[in-house]
Amino acid sequence: MIDIMKGIGILLVVLGHAIQKNISDYQLNPLYNVIYSFHMPLFFIIAGYLLHKTLKGNRLNWVKNKAIYFVIPHVFFNILYYLMSFTGLTIFENLTAQYSFLNWIKESLIYTGGEWFLWVLFIVLVLMLIVDWANRRFSEFTFWVIAFSIVGILLFLPDTEKDYFRLFELEWYFLFTLIGYLVAKYSIFANKYVVLLFIGSILYFVLMYWTDWKGGWPDAPPRNLYYYLEAGNPIFYVERLAQALLGISVVIFVSKGISKIKSVSFVFAWLGRISLGVYLFHMFFSSLGFGSGWLLVGTSFIFSLALGIILTFLCSKIPFIKRIWLKGTFAREARPEPVPNLL
Repeated sequence: MIDIMKGIGILLVVLGHAIQKNISDYQLNPLYNVIYSFHMPLFFIIAGYLLHKTLKGNRLNWVKNKAIYFVIPHVFFNILYYLMSFTGLTIFENLTAQYSFLNWIKESLIYTGGEWFLWVLFIVLVLMLIVDWANRRFSEFTFWVIAFSIVGILLFLPDTEKDYFRLFELEWYFLFTLIGYLVAKYSIFANKYVVLLFIGSILYFVLMYWTDWKGGWPDAPPRNLYYYLEAGNPIFYVERLAQALLGISVVIFVSKGISKIKSVSFVFAWLGRISLGVYLFHMFFSSLGFGSGWLLVGTSFIFSLALGIILTFLCSKIPFIKRIWLKGTFAREARPEPVPNLL
C-alpha cells in the first residue's frame, strides 16, 4: 500500500506542475491549491513511516547511502535543468536568461533554490536518526522530549535572507516526517478513523473552496511559527497542518480501495517504486502539450508523465544509475508486505 500511495502522490506532483506551467493564474485554481496543500507532506509522512519500519544496521552506512541516493541526483539534475531551461519546456523558466551557470549552481545547490525536495528530505531523515536513536535508547518520556525539542528548534529558527539549507521547508516537513514515524511506532492506534477523516476532508475542502478559493487564494502564509505567534495568528499554521493531514487521509482511503483491485494496484505500486525518477525527469517536459486551457494541462500531464516514465525505465538499465537508486530504497527486502494500518 505504501507504493500505491507514492504512485498517487507522483501523479499529483506531475498534474500540479502541469497546471502551474500552463495556466497563467494557477494560484487561483482550486485543484492546484488542493494538490499543493498535501502532496509533498504525503511523501514526508511515508518517509518517516518507512524509517521506523525498516531502519536497521549501521547508521553511518545508511546516511552514506542516502547521500548517494539524494545528493548526487540533486547536483546532477540541477545542472540539467539549467541546460534544458532555454527550451521553454521545463517547469523552470529560462534560467539561462536569469542566471549565469555559476550563479544558478550557487542558487540551486547552496541555497537549494532549484530542486529542493531531495536536499530537504535528506536533511530531515538525518535529523530523524536522532529521534530514532532516542526511541531505541531512552524512556518514552525522554523520547517525546527529544523529538519535540527538535520540532521546537526548527519552528523557531529565524528565516535567513537567502534561506540557506531551505530552513523554512525543514521546519515544515520535519513535522510530517515525525508524524509518519509516530504512526508506525503506535500502529496499534491506526486504521480506526480513516473513513471519518476521509469524510471530514471532503467537507473541509468543499468549505475551503466556497470561502477562500472561490474568491481567490489568500496570500502565502508566513514561514515559521515564530512569525505566526508574533503576528498573533498561530491558528493559520494549525489550519494548514490539518488541511495537509486531511488531504493525506483521502490518499490513504483511495489507496486502500485500489489495493483491492489487483491489476490497478500493480500499476500504481509500480509507479510508486519509480516515483523518484519520474519526479526528476518529468520537469523537463511540463510545457510539452497542445491546445489551451485544460486541454493543454491534460496533454502536458500525459506527455511529461509518459516521458518521465520512459526515461526512468531507460536509466534503470544503466548499471551505475541502478546501483545509486537501489542504495536509496528503505531496505525493500525488509519492508513488511503488505504494510498494515498506515493510519
